[in-house]
Amino acid sequence: MKSVTLKAEEILHEFRNSSSLPVLVTAGNDSYVIKWKGSGDGHIANIIDWIALHLAGLVGINTPQPVLINVGSDLRDKTDDAEIRDLIDFSQGLNLGLGFLTDAVFYNQDIHGRSEPSYKNRIFFYDLLMLNIDRIDINPNMLVVENQIYCIDFSASMALRSCITGISYNEETLLQRLKRHPFYSLSPCTKLKPDNKFYLHLRNVIEGIPTEWLQCESSESLKLKQKIFENITNLFENIPAIIERRLEIMAKLPTKTREEERCRSMRNRKLAERRFSRL
Repeated sequence: MKSVTLKAEEILHEFRNSSSLPVLVTAGNDSYVIKWKGSGDGHIANIIDWIALHLAGLVGINTPQPVLINVGSDLRDKTDDAEIRDLIDFSQGLNLGLGFLTDAVFYNQDIHGRSEPSYKNRIFFYDLLMLNIDRIDINPNMLVVENQIYCIDFSASMALRSCITGISYNEETLLQRLKRHPFYSLSPCTKLKPDNKFYLHLRNVIEGIPTEWLQCESSESLKLKQKIFENITNLFENIPAIIERRLEIMAKLPTKTREEERCRSMRNRKLAERRFSRL
């Protein structure tokens, strides 16, 4: 796949409501949101988002256009913010860029709840397949443009992370959080079964991952990309069984309210504070 690569030219806006501090930049003739590869686990987050955004489009889910944004040291002169300057220093080279959705508003259940049920169902089952735990009722990570829902931020898709890193996770814990998905449903799954061209597109998407994101030598990156392709192929070839099993688990899990989640977080925080205070 020939990936679109653009150079970041000017910083237009900083999104302070996100811990990774993405920024809006001009690149080429348009505006894009940069997700820094130098923030937190930015490299792996960029890879996950790159794959998930492309595959979401293949199964009929609206997303911003993913592109590669080249960040040079000259962008440092376009801001006086020390934190942004540090991110630019750590993120020089290729970063993930998302096409900016003009006039987009954040999804609100009260306002946009009448959206097509089958489309909402598709979003939920895609997130369930990917184990995307970061699309919950209080933070849906969705935008609306002209009554069309666009999904953003797939970086917490733990099934994809496992396909890339080989690390497994406690599925029940993840599914507990997925019960707070805004479109959680036990209704029949909208078909996500790939068509014949899907795996060709998947191969191209994987090949389009910049080697620098993989943080390994070029020779090793070919092996890693092949392994990622095989793991994701296995995931999609077993969609019915995976979805059915996860729904059965979710049906047995208790639903936690926001207040219960808040109290649990407070308890964990106090336990951590007491533990570290003894050190």
